[in-house]
Amino acid sequence: MREKPLRIAEISPYPPPGRRHVYGSGVMSYTKNFVEALKSINPKTEIHVIADKRKDLPKLYGDSGVTVHRAFNFNLLYVFQAFKEACKIKPDITHVQHEYFLYGKNLSAALFPLLIALLKLCSRKTVVTLHGVVPLKLLDAEEFRRENGIHGPPMLLKMGLLLITKLIALVADKIIVHEEFLKEYLIKDYKVSPAKIAVIPHGVEDLKPIPQNLAKEKLGLQGKTVLLYFGYLTGYKGVKELINAYREIARIIPNTVLIIAGGPHPRLLNEKWYKHWLRDIIDKITAINTQGSGKVILTGYVPEDKIIDLFSAADIVILPYKARIAASGVEAIAISLGKPYLLIEHAGEARKIADTVLNSLNSLNMVTQSEKVNMIKKTRLWRKVAEKHLLIFNELLKTLKTLR
Repeated sequence: MREKPLRIAEISPYPPPGRRHVYGSGVMSYTKNFVEALKSINPKTEIHVIADKRKDLPKLYGDSGVTVHRAFNFNLLYVFQAFKEACKIKPDITHVQHEYFLYGKNLSAALFPLLIALLKLCSRKTVVTLHGVVPLKLLDAEEFRRENGIHGPPMLLKMGLLLITKLIALVADKIIVHEEFLKEYLIKDYKVSPAKIAVIPHGVEDLKPIPQNLAKEKLGLQGKTVLLYFGYLTGYKGVKELINAYREIARIIPNTVLIIAGGPHPRLLNEKWYKHWLRDIIDKITAINTQGSGKVILTGYVPEDKIIDLFSAADIVILPYKARIAASGVEAIAISLGKPYLLIEHAGEARKIADTVLNSLNSLNMVTQSEKVNMIKKTRLWRKVAEKHLLIFNELLKTLKTLR
């Protein structure tokens, strides 16, 4: 007797048809890539995406062989709206994407474990991918809280985050994270059983860069050494420290250009401190460009069709993260294009960033670095990542059959 095709429900914000990288959380492009890779492995797999409602899109439609259900709003009701839609689907596996404040503000975030608990009533197994995990000690740092738009007494925040995360781990059948350090946070800070956690790297697309000289020509940067920062303008990603560091970099290697490719973070736009912070960023860039001590290009939000041009033009992509609480989607794009990148951890000082970038530029062998990145790419292509997920899904269902 033939078994029925696997039925999977994905719960996540999701981009419109024909789009992949859109303004908002990078989880949208992640989910799009992931479900398409799942479908490519076995076209008979039935995949439903339970996504956010949009006025410009129908409630139900097909997209690349996947059925998209526009079912929930970004408010307290999302739990019950997503659960109601999942009950109609009756999936074998419900896979929920999680990121802090992905489904709404503080109360919505606090209700996330309830969604996972309810899903157990209509899904055979439930898996949660935690795109970020905050080590509890970081909440003691006022700067970190401010830069991430987190408000409240540190002790209360710790208790809330501890409770929410432990409840997610308790009710989910499996937790997936993208990096070993995220798994360590879960084990040490949240006392989650290692057996409950699987580490699967962030997938990468199989993209082709355009020739670098052509990309630089398109941007008017012929003959320049191009440094690229890509992503939302946020404090914890070290963009201000990078701009400060660039003064020293440009003094020593004057032929460089720093591209700051990204717009304001949508979740922080209404924060008063953030408006002042953005103004300071712009003032620093203006000062550098006026004084002739280098050149900084601030692009604003980058549309999807311009991403390849920017990365192709870059000699090196710089990720100067002051705190690592998630896998980097920017790193994934750099890998997908075979582009050398420099991930600087705990990059709280401009001096450290400047020294690291200068040392890297002085020793940079583009051919060797591209070969290394392409080796990483082969292990992280979306199809391989999807296959690892399927192994977990099938193992969970196999265990369920054994118990029965």
